[in-house]
Amino acid sequence: MILFFGTRQGPREHIVLKNVKCPYCAQKGTLTLFKISNYVHLFWIRIFKINTQLFAECSHCKRYYDATEFTDEIKEASKRWTD
Repeated sequence: MILFFGTRQGPREHIVLKNVKCPYCAQKGTLTLFKISNYVHLFWIRIFKINTQLFAECSHCKRYYDATEFTDEIKEASKRWTD
């Protein structure tokens, strides 16, 4: 019997942070927060979530922010969304 077992990314979710300003260009409402989750799957059916990655991108200056670079304002907004 053959088992197809492995890991795969789930769908990418995003939300625009309307009242949060970009730390680099100081434009308000231009940050988009992305969430990508990785899952263990069996026969292409998701079994459980392994981890979740968060990052943000500014649509004005195109600056990319990893979760380690989030300001307190971005962390607070992301905490409300991910909970």
